[in-house]
Formats: sequence, C-alpha cells, structure tokens
Amino acid sequence: MGLSMFEQETVITWDRSSDEMILYTADTFLLERLRGLDAYKLVKEYRQYGQVFAAAFVADKKLITIRKGRKVISEEQKAKMMLALQKGREEIDENQF
Repeated sequence: MGLSMFEQETVITWDRSSDEMILYTADTFLLERLRGLDAYKLVKEYRQYGQVFAAAFVADKKLITIRKGRKVISEEQKAKMMLALQKGREEIDENQF
C-alpha cells in the first residue's frame, strides 16, 4: 500500500552548528535516486507492511543551493531582447568577412 502523491513529501533539515543536513523523503522517485548517490548516506528506512515507503539520509549541507527565483519577462521584453540578439548576430556576421 503506497502513499498518495500528496503524501510523498520531502523535508530537509539542518542547523547552523553542523555541516550536515538530514533529508527525509517519502517521494519514491527521489528515494531511489538518493540511494544511488554516494554523497547521501542512508540512515533510516521507514516500512509499512514490509515495504519501504520513506527514508532518511544524511549529507553535507554544501550539496544544497538556494537561489533566487527566475525573472519574469513580458512578451514585449522578450521581443526586444530577441531583436537585440538578432542585431548583435548580424553585426558579428558582417565583421567576420
């Protein structure tokens, strides 16, 4: 009996005093992927009816990257950028010969 998609959560926890994080996941795809990576050490499996439904891993915090979200660009801005790029390419082509 597997978990529903809604129940397949992933939680990452760490504190400032440690260089390690704990990654708990019930997402079956992510669980299998982490098992195949040497940087993530399996520390606990959670079982129900004899089957693994979740696991906890320990890894170095340096593996996590937190980034800004992507910039939202309007269609008008995209069109202006495409024209500028096209113009720049034409100038490069003209200067090559």
